[in-house]
Amino acid sequence: MTPRLPKSLAHGQYPESLAWFYKRQTPTADTVRQQIVDVASSLGWEFLDRKGELINDAPSTSDATTDPTTALHIRTQEGIDGRTVTIGSKDETFPEDFLDLSTPADYVEEGVGNHDTGGYDAFTAAYLELLTAISSTFDPYYGFVWHPVLGDIEQPGGCVPEDADFVPDRLPWWSTFSAAFLEDLNWMDKVEDAPAWRVRHLSTDGVIIIKTRYPWADVTADHPLDRHLLDDD
Repeated sequence: MTPRLPKSLAHGQYPESLAWFYKRQTPTADTVRQQIVDVASSLGWEFLDRKGELINDAPSTSDATTDPTTALHIRTQEGIDGRTVTIGSKDETFPEDFLDLSTPADYVEEGVGNHDTGGYDAFTAAYLELLTAISSTFDPYYGFVWHPVLGDIEQPGGCVPEDADFVPDRLPWWSTFSAAFLEDLNWMDKVEDAPAWRVRHLSTDGVIIIKTRYPWADVTADHPLDRHLLDDD
């Protein structure tokens, strides 16, 4: 089991929680950027400039001065207490990511609470809603939230694609798989009874799998979900 992040640290001392998304055929960076703007706007996120100041109008790729590969900074609508996410996009295809998100890991944990049966609230709920909307909009071949690294804690590998024939060695806390990915790995039937905290089917025929309710509570390959999906028998 991986320990939760300590609560004794001040904000800014926590590592970043990173999310990466991959596609076999990637739209251009300006198309990705505009779709991200549309998704974030529809969910009520605010847009910030590089200095962290609020932008009244959502960025537009129709502006010739806007570089589509420039990171977007978005914030939940809670004024100065709003939680921020940085989003980057680029013209890359699998096994390189075309879309990445970064936010402090303690933000991701703050809406979990102490009970084991319910959903999420606060920033955690808003962040997962954003990840779900991205998965539905782009239908990524694969996407996941990377376990944060703190101090000398070793980061488990095995979930970052290194070549076009990538097969995970372990499953991260949050992941999304397209129907094509499930078919390539013969997981289509396996996900139906996957022993995860939550399995959500998307309109794209892909799925989102949340391994444990608490973020990165168990990112090892010893979890029942890993054995269920990764074992050959």
